[in-house]
Amino acid sequence: MISGIVQVLKSGYRWKDAAPDYGPDKTLYNGFVRWRAKGVWENAFTALAAAGGPPAEVLFESTHVKAHRSAAGGKRGALAQAIGVSRDGQKTEIHALSDGAGRPIGFLRTGGNAADAPQAAVLLESLQVGAMVMADKAYDANAIRRFTESQGAIPKCLSGNMLNPLNEL
Repeated sequence: MISGIVQVLKSGYRWKDAAPDYGPDKTLYNGFVRWRAKGVWENAFTALAAAGGPPAEVLFESTHVKAHRSAAGGKRGALAQAIGVSRDGQKTEIHALSDGAGRPIGFLRTGGNAADAPQAAVLLESLQVGAMVMADKAYDANAIRRFTESQGAIPKCLSGNMLNPLNEL
């Protein structure tokens, strides 16, 4: 069943298009939904991310995902799904922290109307002392620099137009 769920999520198939070898599509879907509600997937993700030990360099980035126009119409709507209204419609923003090889360490979902910088502290709380933190200019704020330095990490900005000498790569 786990292989079937992973295959559907990885390939983008509809549940009913899963290979019959994995069992009934309804069973796959119900298993996925139940385990998501219990936090099984998030716990597995966290355990796998921690297995390699703390990384020496971390990258912080975010992306917007456009939501379907009917996405916020369900029970608890935007509050349950981190959907916010921005200039060009309903969006979710995914803030991700990854190691130097691009493997995910942690992520946070917010509404598309949320600013990038305030979300940084939430993901940067468990930095390794001496880690190098790299981000683009959306995260270049004095508060984030001070927080990063207070964690014993070294902030770097990936855009070359900042005035602080720490920004030069």
